[in-house]
Amino acid sequence: MPHGEIAWTELFSNDVSGSKRFYASVFGWSYDSFPTEGYEYTVAKTADVAVAGLTPVMFGPVNTTQSYWLSTIEVDDVDLAVATAAALGAAIIQQPKDMANIGRFAVLRDPNGAAIGLLQTAPPEAEETV
Repeated sequence: MPHGEIAWTELFSNDVSGSKRFYASVFGWSYDSFPTEGYEYTVAKTADVAVAGLTPVMFGPVNTTQSYWLSTIEVDDVDLAVATAAALGAAIIQQPKDMANIGRFAVLRDPNGAAIGLLQTAPPEAEETV
């Protein structure tokens, strides 16, 4: 995915079941859920295309009990993007960290207080040749 494009959007909800009902009614979304450490992660879909994730708010990077959406932007280098953002007045909520099979991820607040995720997608695994 090119640098600067939205890579993923996620809803951190204080009522995942209610959110699922609401967005299914509004957008016609269907859902697949997967167990993770401590909670169930839900992927919202239109037809068979994943469009967003749903997670309980208590597992989100922003310290709040209020539901919120978080968009994540693809960057070429998360560490450099975080350093640049910090130099421009951003507050770092979650320092860059590696996420298995996803890539390197960080969360910050821009100088106006808006939260945004940054993702450096993991390169595809090289195919083994025999």
